[in-house]
Amino acid sequence: MTEKSMMLQQLKTAKSNVSLKRCESPKYVFIVDRMANKQEIAQALEEIYHNEEIKVVAVNTINV
Repeated sequence: MTEKSMMLQQLKTAKSNVSLKRCESPKYVFIVDRMANKQEIAQALEEIYHNEEIKVVAVNTINV
């Protein structure tokens, strides 16, 4: 976990910064297979966390 990824997860409860308070939901960072596309990533996360009944709203990817 990086400092930036921890900050992204805490966006929903942020009260100190007005721009952060605009975010409706927290953001999470995962390391995934390079060959996975956004639809596969979203589907996998929903399957993994099916007990929490999460719905993936968006997936952003970056290759490092």
